[in-house]
Amino acid sequence: MANVVRHAAVLSPTAAVTLAVEEQATLVLAVADAHPFKPNPLPAAHDLGGRGLLLVDALVREVHGLAEVLPETITGGKRITIRLPLAPVAA
Repeated sequence: MANVVRHAAVLSPTAAVTLAVEEQATLVLAVADAHPFKPNPLPAAHDLGGRGLLLVDALVREVHGLAEVLPETITGGKRITIRLPLAPVAA
């Protein structure tokens, strides 16, 4: 949400946050806005910022989850969706 306020608010004065549990014991968190720019996780951190998706992606992978940036067709914006397993994953 912080990135929506910081980067997308000019073209997307509203945003949507959803939290759900899927039948496959997966927690799904999504943040959507109407700003058309679709960010990609940077390959490495740098001094100018831009580490948000890099950090999210690393943390999500650490717990065997999935993070993706998907188009939001109704608004022309994007949806950042994170899926996390609710059950421990065997090592």
